Amino acid sequence: MKRDASDLEKMQTKITTCSPYTADPTLRNIVNWIVAGKDVNEHAFHEVENKIIRDIIGKSSFVFVFYTSKRKDRS
Repeated sequence: MKRDASDLEKMQTKITTCSPYTADPTLRNIVNWIVAGKDVNEHAFHEVENKIIRDIIGKSSFVFVFYTSKRKDRS
C-alpha cells in the first residue's frame, strides 16, 4: 500500500507539473514529452489494442501470456 501511495503521488506530481491537457494536438508521451512522428497511426494502434483485448477475454490470468510483438499481430 505504501508503494501504491508513493506511485500515485509521483503520477499526480508529474501530471501537475507537465499537464497532458493542452491545446497542442500532437501525440506525445506524458512522461518524457517525446512527440510521435508523422508515421504513427493512432487508429492502427487502437485496432491492435482491441484485438489483444478480444484475445484476452475468457482466458485465465494465470495462463494468458502477453506478447506485444507477435509477428502475426503487427500491422
